Amino acid sequence: MIFILILLMLIGYMYGIYLWFEKAGEIGWHAFIPYLRIKTWIKLTNKPKWFVVGSFVPVLNLFIYTHLIGETSDSYRRYDFWEHTIAILFGWFWLPYLGKKDEEKYYGVGGERDNFKRPKKLKIREWADAIIFAIAAAYFIRTFIFEIYAIPTSSMEGTLRVGDVLVVSKFHYGSRIPNTPLAFPLVHHSFPQFLGGGKSYLEWIKLPYKRLPALETIDRNDMVVFNFPANDTTTREFDSALPYYDLVRRAEAEGIPNPRKFVKDKYTVIARPVDKRENYIKRCVAIPGDKLEVKSGVLYINDQAAYEPDFLQFTYLVYADQPLSNDDFYALDITEFNAIPGAGNVYEIYTNKSKAKELEGLSQVSRVEIYHFDSEADFNGSEYTFYPYHEDFTWNQDNYGPIIIPSKGMTIALNKKNYLLYERCIRVYEGNTLEIKNGEAYINGVPTDGYTFTMDYYWMMGDNRHRSQDSRFWGFVPEDHIVGKAWFLVTSFSKEKGFIRFDRTFRGIHSQWAPEEEKYRK
Repeated sequence: MIFILILLMLIGYMYGIYLWFEKAGEIGWHAFIPYLRIKTWIKLTNKPKWFVVGSFVPVLNLFIYTHLIGETSDSYRRYDFWEHTIAILFGWFWLPYLGKKDEEKYYGVGGERDNFKRPKKLKIREWADAIIFAIAAAYFIRTFIFEIYAIPTSSMEGTLRVGDVLVVSKFHYGSRIPNTPLAFPLVHHSFPQFLGGGKSYLEWIKLPYKRLPALETIDRNDMVVFNFPANDTTTREFDSALPYYDLVRRAEAEGIPNPRKFVKDKYTVIARPVDKRENYIKRCVAIPGDKLEVKSGVLYINDQAAYEPDFLQFTYLVYADQPLSNDDFYALDITEFNAIPGAGNVYEIYTNKSKAKELEGLSQVSRVEIYHFDSEADFNGSEYTFYPYHEDFTWNQDNYGPIIIPSKGMTIALNKKNYLLYERCIRVYEGNTLEIKNGEAYINGVPTDGYTFTMDYYWMMGDNRHRSQDSRFWGFVPEDHIVGKAWFLVTSFSKEKGFIRFDRTFRGIHSQWAPEEEKYRK
């Protein structure tokens, strides 16, 4: 329905240009042929020939077409600010309206035929036109084409680094129609504090989940940006907006007694619309219908060991004969490390296999060992902080599953195990009521022994496997939470070295996959 509406709007614009061409003595049907349309349009508005090429360049063409629509309005001698605004934002009905009225004439470039001079715009009017256009263009680009995203944490370290600035494509997986269309276009969900903070969107209009047609589907190992599925959080105690279990782990690290109760007492959920929840970026390791399991740090998909690229990071223990300096780690571009208190010259680092091997080659290093959470203490100490947070599932980050990723149309039996694993999907993401009475499941008040999913789901994991809050902690990512595909790097800033990483500037993100590895993506 949404796609049909957008198509009708585009046809409305072209029909209005068709009528305008005819009034100007040109061939009307040229309005429906992209090259002929722009060629005729720049002729009638006396614009430079490079507009023809520019009209086919994404983003630039938005500016060109908007400018030409304004010139079209002027040629009708419609110069008022609101007439320009209506022509740009609602030209799909305004241009055909002008074209159908006999009294509306084409008066040449800028409406200056017969020695008529178009009114000179005041500076404030020029600024107002520019601001209206900038806001409209920014909203359209950010909603349907792409968005700039900066990597704030190390959860994808090894592949995407803290300081990376990347472009997220909205159209690869199908641009999502916003749930809250009434929003300021330059911010996500809140205004900056210097502007007073507060919500940057209105909930007067709420639209159901819809996507425009996609160029491709999400493949295994795609790097995907999505809205955080377990709700946004703020706390009175912590100056951050982190998930509940992030805060629990922080409290544990700080040695706070009974950390779960401590955080729960100060934890407040903010129920934002899906499209206004925090943006996360992870690697999609499992797609709808997959069986996923992690055993001793090795990921298995459908009972086969998944491809493990060299840049995946894990915890390593470094045993040295003498102290290592920060520069020793920085020289190998290892940025996450710390000395283990009371253990002598032993260090805990987070890095990949190749860098660990380089570190082992240093003269002062005796050995480097990978560490996986396999001991009995690693299971018992988790306090069920891993999804689905129940004593029947004593999983941790290196030993998890097996678990089946739901797919649209898949039916499951509603037993105790499935209830715990999929209750959130059924109740929260798909909007049903779910109750257990006398051992029997009731969905929307109706007794049932099974459930059929209405959406596809995905499993996201960070490449920094021991430093990532991902699906192991909060479960599945529904399709309506998918924002877009991590497309390419614009640039990258090194906090440790204080300069731009030029080797990570204007670089493709997924280009690292070699042809022989492609089979692991499907």
